[in-house]
Amino acid sequence: MRKVLISNLIRIQIVLFVAITVFGCTDDEPEEITVDTNAGEITATINGASFRSFGVSSTAFVEDFGLGDQLVIGGIDVSNLNRLNGVSIVLIMPDFSQLSAGNTFSGSSMDMLMTAGYAIDLGGDDPLGATAELVASTTGTITAIDRSNRLVSGTFSYDAIDEDTGDVYEVRNGVFTQIQYERLASSLTKLNKASI
Repeated sequence: MRKVLISNLIRIQIVLFVAITVFGCTDDEPEEITVDTNAGEITATINGASFRSFGVSSTAFVEDFGLGDQLVIGGIDVSNLNRLNGVSIVLIMPDFSQLSAGNTFSGSSMDMLMTAGYAIDLGGDDPLGATAELVASTTGTITAIDRSNRLVSGTFSYDAIDEDTGDVYEVRNGVFTQIQYERLASSLTKLNKASI
């Protein structure tokens, strides 16, 4: 039951992350010039090809979802604007305040669980592209955390599998460096306030 709930939550988080990153601004909003304060970067090789997300295209958030805390890290490679690809790493733990350098995550640990996703061809005919949400061989390590500046760094690797086609995307040598994270209000708190 817990594994199914976590799987469903992760799928929702991947879709939300991609939607927020790709469609964060609308035409109705006034244009503003902003300075990118997030100098973070996500790099990996996906089926042998380089992936790089940096600056505002790399982000993270922390949220309490009732069974513990989750740190969602993701980015979109904007090197080819005709075919945007995105990675999403979800680290689930009992308490984010206890997260430290050296903590390891895997797909088989219920205490320090890692799952991930890969979105292909964002913004094409289907704005969210194709998603590979089934994952195998997930591993991740936190290499640094700077709580005063809300920065997190680490490594990751996984296989993402497209359920519709069976295609496997081997995500290897993944590194996220100084990704700035935000603490979001709890999903459960939002639901409780909405029902009052």
